[in-house]
Amino acid sequence: RVFVSFGLRTAQFLFKGNEKALEPFENNSYIKELQKAQINESEYAGLIVAMLLFFATKETTDETVALGTSLAVTGQIGYVWARTALGYPAIPAISMALIRYGGLGLLSYSLYQMAF
Repeated sequence: RVFVSFGLRTAQFLFKGNEKALEPFENNSYIKELQKAQINESEYAGLIVAMLLFFATKETTDETVALGTSLAVTGQIGYVWARTALGYPAIPAISMALIRYGGLGLLSYSLYQMAF
């Protein structure tokens, strides 16, 4: 997050008013992919962190929670790296997103079991 936010915002601040100097930053396809990956990561980060903190406070030792945690975090990190390195329609990015969804599904199922 820091790389995209700090790097692009610093360039926009430094070259304020000089549109030609900003063109390489704003029209760069790699920077656009970084921004899209950052937005996608931030959409799921809050949910994953909230679930992990909840299960940590309950001190659960359930294997489903452990597997869901591992899958969600691995999928989250792997998706961002695969998307920034290979672009979106790449198979690793899609597979990492599916791994993240599987982890969130297991965590949601564990949460449901605790509630009922």
